[in-house]
Amino acid sequence: MTNTDWVETQTRTFTNWINSKLRSIDEPPIKDIRKDFSDGLKLLKLLYALSEDTSLQPVHSRPFLSVQKMENVAVSLEFMKFNGLQLHNIGSDDIVEGNLKLLLGLIWTILSHYTIVKHSSDSKDRGFGDKRSFLLAWVQSVTSKYNVHVSNFSSSWNDGKALSALYAAHCNGKFQFSNQDWSDRKLVITTVLTLAEHELCIPKLIQPQDLLEVEPDEKSVMLYIVEWYMRFAHTSESSLGSISRSASANFSIDEPNTPDTEYSMDEQLHITKFVKVTESLKGLQNAFGTRAEALVERIKLWTRHFEALYLKYDEYEKLDELDTQSIDELADRLVKERSNLLDFNNAEKLPMLQERVELRTLLSKIKIKTNRYAFAPYNPDITLQDIDNLWTFLLQIESTFSTITDDLTRSAQTTVYSRFFSKVNEFQQHVFTQSKRLFDVLSMDSLEDQVEELKKLSEQIKQFDTLFLELSFLFEKLEKYHTAHLLTNMEYDECRLQFNELKNWLTNIFKSQIIERLKFIEEEYACSIDSFDIPDWQLNNCKQLFQECDTGAKGYLNKSEFTACMERVFNDENRLPVSEIHEIFESDINQNNSTLRGLKLEAFLSTVSSLLENETIELDKELSSSLQKYFKTLDKNAQGYDKVQQVVTELTNAPLSQFVLELERLSI
Repeated sequence: MTNTDWVETQTRTFTNWINSKLRSIDEPPIKDIRKDFSDGLKLLKLLYALSEDTSLQPVHSRPFLSVQKMENVAVSLEFMKFNGLQLHNIGSDDIVEGNLKLLLGLIWTILSHYTIVKHSSDSKDRGFGDKRSFLLAWVQSVTSKYNVHVSNFSSSWNDGKALSALYAAHCNGKFQFSNQDWSDRKLVITTVLTLAEHELCIPKLIQPQDLLEVEPDEKSVMLYIVEWYMRFAHTSESSLGSISRSASANFSIDEPNTPDTEYSMDEQLHITKFVKVTESLKGLQNAFGTRAEALVERIKLWTRHFEALYLKYDEYEKLDELDTQSIDELADRLVKERSNLLDFNNAEKLPMLQERVELRTLLSKIKIKTNRYAFAPYNPDITLQDIDNLWTFLLQIESTFSTITDDLTRSAQTTVYSRFFSKVNEFQQHVFTQSKRLFDVLSMDSLEDQVEELKKLSEQIKQFDTLFLELSFLFEKLEKYHTAHLLTNMEYDECRLQFNELKNWLTNIFKSQIIERLKFIEEEYACSIDSFDIPDWQLNNCKQLFQECDTGAKGYLNKSEFTACMERVFNDENRLPVSEIHEIFESDINQNNSTLRGLKLEAFLSTVSSLLENETIELDKELSSSLQKYFKTLDKNAQGYDKVQQVVTELTNAPLSQFVLELERLSI
């Protein structure tokens, strides 16, 4: 039999057995074990049908919530544990969720405890193996009269002979065992099951197809045979006695060494049991009182906490009367309070709710023991109704506070949301105004005027930075709201898009455009000044060196950059000492009153021009002298020699530029 087959067989058989017990108390039958047992009501009815214990009452007669169902199931499980049923690996949640295999195991435990073999007076409540052996011995004592050997509760029953022998032994001659056609097993089994149900009132718990398996399910067969035993075992008490002694011969029970007292053994056992029950009941009552008191204190503590918060935030009903800073501070506190509320639900509320359920189960245990042993009713100082009333009030004040914080947070969020887009509009208007001003500046004819206006315009960037800082502050708040699920994804995406667009415009477009344009105009302006008495090629070369040494394109050279640039301008024999370069830098800084601790292009070109001019004068004198020596070597008979000689004589030690000009005048 496969795993699926035995589950289906046991489900059918156990369902039939349960319904047979429910019918005995006029209770409607079940259809699905998983669904019908999930609320605990049918399970309690089954236990009542088997035990006839009137203390079995559900906590909730109409359970709807899972917690209510679990409380009903918990009563059943505690009742079973109290009555000695061994429950393994099953809890209230397994039954509520409908774990079929665990349910089948639970039902087998129940029927094994309440129905399988309550035999002769000297028997004890033995384990499953002993009960199985006793039941098998009873079957063998019946079927042996018909030469049918039964060795188990599985394969010995698939040919119909064992079942037919049971029926033949109890039908008062209405069934002839020897006349059956054993070749048609299905017909024999179906016939006997039907006859037993109608003639002997043996409920048809098992189906013919279940017995026709090569190895029928053992538990299903045993459950059906138990019905035979319970129906007919009392008719042959003498044989049962011998069976009982035979079945118990395989084990022994050591009698306890009891002192010689005035009480009999039974009386001692009753006294011992009474003491244990009393101690157990007292322990349960003490546990309930201690845990109930602790739970009440926790509920009152959190009630006071939420009452204080309610009074604290109720005064903020009208946000219109608050200034911007107060709203921002309130919004931050509200986001934190909502986070604390979530922590309360997870870390405090659920454990307290679980404790309420466990206290209810504990009180149910006390009630069961009290009723079973006729103790005086238990009246705790703190009742479940007291706890429920406090719990209800806590939920009400928590809900009220949650509503207030939700409303205030939404109002604060709406205020911040509106302020954000107001700042966005202000920012965009500012951008439009400054962009138009920049366009007007670039349209000016005078470079000097452009430089002055651009310097003023660059000062406006600080206003942009201040405005963007306010915008960033508001966007950070909106991000917190989104994280706290107070801002929808659509609203947050819209804010983020606007923020990133403005940030990109300010950083990568507007600032960069102004700075680059200002640098360009300053460079053009600097290079156009006639006071730089150096050739154009040298001027362009110095400008290129300035740009290469200006790290980060900031528009000026600091001390180290100025030093590197000057070393590249004056190299080889004309190299200036580093100390002299530093002196020049400090002197220029002081002359230009620069607060940047750096030299702009104009000042740099002025410095280089001055130095190159001095160097050029010395260089021209040296070249002039060399040319004069060269002309002296010319052939005296050459054309124009006299004029050249005259110029050389007159311009001895004159600058090269003057020398060249004079030669051009003479058309040489």
